[in-house]
Amino acid sequence: MQLGPLTWARLHRAHHARSDGKDDPHPQIYGFWYGHMAWAFLSHPDIGKAGMWKESASDLRADPLLKILEKYYIPILAASLIALFAIGGWPFLLWAGAFRIVWVLHITWCVNSVCHRFGYRNFDTKDFSVNSWPIGLLAWGEGWHNNHHRYPNSARHGLRWFEIDASWLWIRMLKLVGLAWSIKTPALLAEESEPEIPNAISQPPVR
Repeated sequence: MQLGPLTWARLHRAHHARSDGKDDPHPQIYGFWYGHMAWAFLSHPDIGKAGMWKESASDLRADPLLKILEKYYIPILAASLIALFAIGGWPFLLWAGAFRIVWVLHITWCVNSVCHRFGYRNFDTKDFSVNSWPIGLLAWGEGWHNNHHRYPNSARHGLRWFEIDASWLWIRMLKLVGLAWSIKTPALLAEESEPEIPNAISQPPVR
């Protein structure tokens, strides 16, 4: 229930380019709940004027699998829910379907809202991004959001020893069996061999 991969990627790229401004697809400047979830359901006169999130992701459209998943996103979702009902009836549909979708959506949205308000910062980025312990664990490493905004092309988000990054561990396993390659990390993206991480800042920047 997070749209097709091409649309999701366009939204995410627009977020990084316009982060925490009025053209951010999920802006925080209109309040916590708007930045958390209302942006997905409500319109706002100042949001989306840049139109960047609607631009075609030509590099991603070159991938035929992504194009198929984008085109048939709704039928694939519907088929998965029908399969759950066929296998386990209403309990499967309610718990493995509806509850799971709502739970995962809110965890994802917390990366947009909580991780732009409540946490600590390893890097002085130009946005309000912070690292959040609870979201870091619940979102498999996506909650180390300040690290992600410092190195948006990195597959690794947890950079300190205590920043557990389950997604990074999964990607490393995929690499070991040959299913992931050309993986970027801060050590490859930064000029220095290791990312320089200053002392954590306890509060996000003043807005």
